[in-house]
Amino acid sequence: MKSVLCPWPWMGWSSETSGQIRVCPASQASVSHGLCQTADGKVARADAMTIEESRNGPVLTRLRKKMLRGEETPEICSRCINEESIGIQSRRQLENTRPWVHAEEMIQAIDRDGGLDTSKMPLRLFDVRLGNRCNLTCRMCSPGSSHKWYREWAATKSSHFNSGPTSYSLRDEGANVVVEGSADFTWYERSDIWERLLATADEIRELHFSGGEPLLIEAHHEMVRQLVVRGLAGKIALSYNTNLTALPHGITDLWAQFREVQVSVSLDAPGAANDYIRNGSQFDKIIANLRELDASGPNVIVWISSCVQLMNSFVVFDLAEWILAADFKKINRWGADPGSLFLSHNQLNRPQAMRLDVLPLNLRPKWFARHALFLQRVREHCALAFRDEEMRARVVERLSATFAGYAKLLESSDRSQLLPEFRAEITRGDVYRGQSFTRTFPELAAGLGFSSSRPALSARAPEPHSSPL
Repeated sequence: MKSVLCPWPWMGWSSETSGQIRVCPASQASVSHGLCQTADGKVARADAMTIEESRNGPVLTRLRKKMLRGEETPEICSRCINEESIGIQSRRQLENTRPWVHAEEMIQAIDRDGGLDTSKMPLRLFDVRLGNRCNLTCRMCSPGSSHKWYREWAATKSSHFNSGPTSYSLRDEGANVVVEGSADFTWYERSDIWERLLATADEIRELHFSGGEPLLIEAHHEMVRQLVVRGLAGKIALSYNTNLTALPHGITDLWAQFREVQVSVSLDAPGAANDYIRNGSQFDKIIANLRELDASGPNVIVWISSCVQLMNSFVVFDLAEWILAADFKKINRWGADPGSLFLSHNQLNRPQAMRLDVLPLNLRPKWFARHALFLQRVREHCALAFRDEEMRARVVERLSATFAGYAKLLESSDRSQLLPEFRAEITRGDVYRGQSFTRTFPELAAGLGFSSSRPALSARAPEPHSSPL
């Protein structure tokens, strides 16, 4: 029988940008947002209870009990369940490969009702989202993850936004957009998170920073500095999700003190297409920062990761082929081994109207043809790059599997009824930003039924980016 055990409810702690405590990073995509609760049924918050108190809340207790019985929990674990069903490696599958994760140890640490003896199961995984400060307004994002969205959201969508089940109101006062309840997004200033991290550093295996944009958040820098100053860094692996639009001075010197640092860089397409999707970014600047990291120490592992969605449904192949052709030494590789070359991605789940499976049925044969061309180019690249036949075969197999799960998704799922919602959302953003989807993605836009008339373009409107349709 397939195991449904996952380390996170036993040894992990994860926060939302607004300080709400959740089961794990992947649970945000579920209908429940994976949020933990207090004994009286309220949403658990990191600034209202200690980390130890949160580990035996009712949601986690029930979840461990169900996992022990081999029962799936789609109301929390839907993302992992869905990804596994189409052959994409899920978060729980990844975590279960860690050498310090042992199912028997996990089972022995809980009672029959799912209660956890925390003395037998120290916290080893921290996912810390330090508020919503960010410098981008990515098309698929929202104010809960980027404060840069505040003004545009209020002007084009609503005077409210949600972070989990909590609603926040926006009020444009000219010079500033006021957010009622904005203190929630500085929750870490009132939490025991720092004391707990420092006190348990001997047991921590992975400390993940996200946001917002973690490299812009001063609290992140201070935490990293403290771990170095106190001599704890050498025991800990750091990891990041970052847009890498900025690489703060001195950060690589601090990273050099840690056991390992994994940096996942969000890029969704080459050039102007990425800058359209991730508004405010500059592709060339990100590449310059990648090259700086490419020259960093051997403990720093860096890869480009794409959020696969309708907007980049075709150009994501262009980015993958660009990565293969680039002259990086270690980007998208595990260490110096050239045979470790890989491509990274994740599936966009929300907003639903931007998901890949909104792609209309009449465009799907063209997507499969582009996928076939990608597979051909993988074989051609590897034939030139790897003389050793065994290594070449391994790399071809690994790279060829990159988009296989999305092929299964497009064979089995159709959400194209959401296409009008997608067009409306994109058009609304284009008008506000002075951008043009039809100019940036002309062939895709035509296939999706966009009007040939375009909003007035700003002086910085991106140049078109075409991918064979």
